[in-house]
Amino acid sequence: MSFRRKGKDDHHARRKWEAWRHANADLFARSGLPAETFRTQRDWEYLVQYGYWCKGAYGEHINKIDFSLDELAPEQLAVFEQLRSRASSAG
Repeated sequence: MSFRRKGKDDHHARRKWEAWRHANADLFARSGLPAETFRTQRDWEYLVQYGYWCKGAYGEHINKIDFSLDELAPEQLAVFEQLRSRASSAG
């Protein structure tokens, strides 16, 4: 009987995210997004879903938004939309 360890799947997902992030490094640089908003896939997905990003949901950062897409200039928002489109097509 064979089985897959969850850690292996997590490792594969992290490597896939890092490869995607590296492939789109030029867009991230032009986007004006803080590096924390795309440090992990979970951070990125939170930003895409809610339009803002927080360092943490509890503790000192409760109810504190650290970054919002409203802070981007129109050109930067267009680059963000390119990134979002590439992320959704990458699946």
